Parts: sequence; structure tokens; C-alpha cells
Amino acid sequence: MKKILEHILSVRDDSCESGVNKRYQCSICVFSSLKLSNVKRHILTHTGVQPFRCLICERRFTQKTSLISHMVVHSGERPFICSVCDKAFTQKGTLNRHMLAHCGNLEISKKKTKREHIY
Repeated sequence: MKKILEHILSVRDDSCESGVNKRYQCSICVFSSLKLSNVKRHILTHTGVQPFRCLICERRFTQKTSLISHMVVHSGERPFICSVCDKAFTQKGTLNRHMLAHCGNLEISKKKTKREHIY
């Protein structure tokens, strides 16, 4: 696995001559980042490696953030509350899509939540 990561990460966009703001490029797709760690994490989506496992249902994920989002399925918690109709959601993105039904394409700047972070 280490050899695969080294090979994939060997391609970089060196368009900035000064060395500042060089982007690391995924050689499989168009993803790039200023941080090597972001590209390493991204590469897992191509390799099929899913190192993060739910201890309750055994479902696996490529990214820790995906596992954290998944955990609300088991807790039943719905921390994202619609400020218009009080409907509750497990994920912020779902609340954002719901809010569009209330106010069209307006940007939602304030969201009511029960708590800041669940993990």
C-alpha cells in the first residue's frame, strides 16, 4: 500500500516557481490540494481502503468525517433544526436542502442546532 501511495503522490503541479502554494495532484483524477495530507486521504477513495469502521454495525468508511456523520444513525440524534418549521435533521447538508423549500435559493447563514459538535 505504501508503494501505491508513493507512486500516486509522485505527480505534483509545480506551476508555482517559488515553491510557495505548490499543489499536490492526484494522478487518478482532477483532485488537488495544497496539503499532502489531503491528497493522501483522498487517495483512499480510489484504492477501496476503508480504515474507519463503525463499532455498532461494522460499516466501513474511507474518511473519519464520514464515520462521524454516520454515527447519528445509531444515536437517533437530530442536532440540525429548521428555524422555520422546527423539523430536525441528522446532517447539516440535509437541513440546507430543506431550507431551500422555505426560502428559495437564498443562502442560509444562521442555523439552529442543539449543540456544536457531537463527537
